[in-house]
Amino acid sequence: MNVLFAFIPFVSLCANMIFQIMFTRNSRKGLLAAIVIGFVLGSIFDLVVNVALIYYSQITWYEFGGVLVSYTTYTALSYCYFHFVNLGETARRIRILQEIGETKKGMTLEDLLARYNAEYMLRIRIARLVNSRQIKLVDGKYKIDSKIMLMICSLMSHLRFLLLSPGT
Repeated sequence: MNVLFAFIPFVSLCANMIFQIMFTRNSRKGLLAAIVIGFVLGSIFDLVVNVALIYYSQITWYEFGGVLVSYTTYTALSYCYFHFVNLGETARRIRILQEIGETKKGMTLEDLLARYNAEYMLRIRIARLVNSRQIKLVDGKYKIDSKIMLMICSLMSHLRFLLLSPGT
């Protein structure tokens, strides 16, 4: 029975991926929303399958720790999956390789520099953040417009401090 508990996080990650793909193809909310929805539905799937396994196999609730380990593993796998998707979606290196690969003649350094100068890239990134309502322009200054993004920024700052600060 413990072997089944070990596979639940991986099956839940597959559910997460399927939900995310379905939402991406059937919604106009954007990739971040699809990833969040996939994660939430995968989380629910993980918890329901764990509780059902405990209930139907008549394991004591003492083994509830297995549910916590399963969910923690699922969360870690989802975090890795998020960064894998993010790498393919936004990494400059990948985009440069794709663009070079799509041209028959290749690209000169001047062509690449024209497409990838810092000011142009920043303007594109800012426009995406404004269009997705993650930030807004108020009195000539950009501010975070999404409570979810504010929570994510706060969480990442705390994780960075916890994981990377000296003396920990």
